Amino acid sequence: MRHAVIIFALCGAICVYNFGDAVRDMAPGGRGGDAALSLVRFVKGFNGKTDDRTREFFGYLDKTLSSFSWDKLVKNPYTRPLGEGYDGVVLQGGKAGDQYFFRLSDTCYDNVSVISFGSFIAEMGLKKNGEAGSTPKYSGFFRAKAGTSVFSHRSLVNLAEGLLKVLDPENIKAMQTYKERNLRYIKNDSLQVVHEMYKAFPKSSEIFRKYIYIYGTQLLRDDSNEKPVTRVRVAMLMQMKELSRDYPAIADYLDSMRGLLTCRLKLLTPDGLCFTEVLLDTREDFLTLWTITREGYAIPWGKDGKPVFAKAFKPSELTDFSFTTQMDLAFDFYGLKLDIPGIRMACRYKDEKDKGTFTLHQENAPPSLVSGRLASVIPKWVVDLAIPKDFGSHVDEFVSTMYRANKGRGSMLTLTWNMKDPSQVAFSAAGESEFAENFLTRLAPAVFIHQMRLKDETKEEAGRFIANYMNGLEQDLIPYASEQYVQTCPD
Repeated sequence: MRHAVIIFALCGAICVYNFGDAVRDMAPGGRGGDAALSLVRFVKGFNGKTDDRTREFFGYLDKTLSSFSWDKLVKNPYTRPLGEGYDGVVLQGGKAGDQYFFRLSDTCYDNVSVISFGSFIAEMGLKKNGEAGSTPKYSGFFRAKAGTSVFSHRSLVNLAEGLLKVLDPENIKAMQTYKERNLRYIKNDSLQVVHEMYKAFPKSSEIFRKYIYIYGTQLLRDDSNEKPVTRVRVAMLMQMKELSRDYPAIADYLDSMRGLLTCRLKLLTPDGLCFTEVLLDTREDFLTLWTITREGYAIPWGKDGKPVFAKAFKPSELTDFSFTTQMDLAFDFYGLKLDIPGIRMACRYKDEKDKGTFTLHQENAPPSLVSGRLASVIPKWVVDLAIPKDFGSHVDEFVSTMYRANKGRGSMLTLTWNMKDPSQVAFSAAGESEFAENFLTRLAPAVFIHQMRLKDETKEEAGRFIANYMNGLEQDLIPYASEQYVQTCPD
C-alpha cells in the first residue's frame, strides 16, 4: 500500500506532456483534436469535380508551359479584364452535398463572402510592363479567401509551442522515468520521444515510419548553461526500397529529382540570432531541422551556438514579432550548378483581438554563382533549351526584378485571419511581384514539365498513399476528441 501511494504521488507530481496534448491545445478549450479530426475528414471526403470550360483552361495552361509564353498567359480565351490593366481569371470552389466543385467564375471577387469550411475564391492577374527596347517585364498579383472553420494563426503557433513543450528537457526526463517496462532500457532521449509519437498516433505512424526514417534525430540535454535546454536536431530520410516496393511511380518521381535542389532556411531575430534552421536536401537527407527549447520557449542562439535566454519567447505570447528569413538556394541541373546565397525576406507576425496577420517581403537581391557544366549525356529537351553562356546574368535580372517589383515596393505576401467569429475563421491571402522575360522563364516551366510534373500513375499512387494515411490519422485522432481525452501519466 505504501509503495502504491508513493507511485501515485509521483505520477501526480510529474506528468508527461505528450503529442496528444499538443494536438488538443491547438484550439481553445482543448478542442484541437476535434478541429484536426474535422480537417482530416474533409480531406478524406474531397473528390473535386469541375466543368468542361475549367478543364479546358488547365489544358491550355499545360500547353503554354510546354512552350512558354508570357503573352499567352496574359491574353487567352479564358482571361478577362480585372482592372488597372490586369487580365486574369477567378476560380471558385465549395462543397455541395457530398461533392466538392471548383470552376472558373465570372463572379466579382469583392462581392463574394466565403464562410463555409473549405470554400474559396481566388483571383490571379498579369499585365505587361516595360519600355520599348528593354527586357519585357510582367506584373502579377493574386488574392484569395477561404473558410477555415476554427483554424487560424493561433492554431499554428499553439501547435508549435505544444511540440516545444514535448521536447522540454524535464518532460523528456519524465518520459524516461515512467516509460513502460519493456522500454526501460532505451537510453537515447530521441528514440524515446520518437516512440512516444508512434504510440500517440499508432495507425498513421505505421504508414509513416515504413517510408520515412527519423532515427537520425538527436535530442541532447544540455546542462552546461544557466538552465538545462534541449538541443533539437530532427532528420528525416526516405526509405526508398520500401517506397519503390509499394509505390514505384512515387519512388521513380522522387529519384528523378535527386540532387536537383538544396535549400537552407534560417529564421533570425532582429538581432541576427537564429531560432530555427531547416535544411531540405534532395541529395541525401530529405529534411533536417534544428532548434533549442525549454518549457515551450524557442531559444535563439548566437554564432557560437550558445543559447541567448534573454531573447527566448513563447510562440503563443507573441503579439507583434518581426523576424527575417535567410535562404540559401542551390540547384544542380545535369551538372550545371546555380547558387543563390542569402536571399532575405522581412517578416512580421501580429496577433490582435479579432485578427492575425503575417506579412513577408523580399529584402535584397543577392548575386548568383554559376559553376560546373552540363554532363556529356543529357535529355533532348535540355539540348533544345540552348542554355546561354551568360546564364548567371539572366538569374540576377530575374531576382532583382522581383526585388524592385511594383514600382519599388518589392515582392510581397500578406496572410490574414479574420476571427470576429472564432468558429468561422475567414482566411485571406494576397501577393504581388514582377517577372523579367528571359531565359530563366523558359527554363523554369521546362523543368516543371519534364522533371516535376506528376504523371497519371504517380497521381494515382499519391492519391492512394494519402487515402491510406488519412484513414490511419482519422482513427488516431478520435481518442483526442474533447469528450474522450484525459491527460494521463504513462504507466
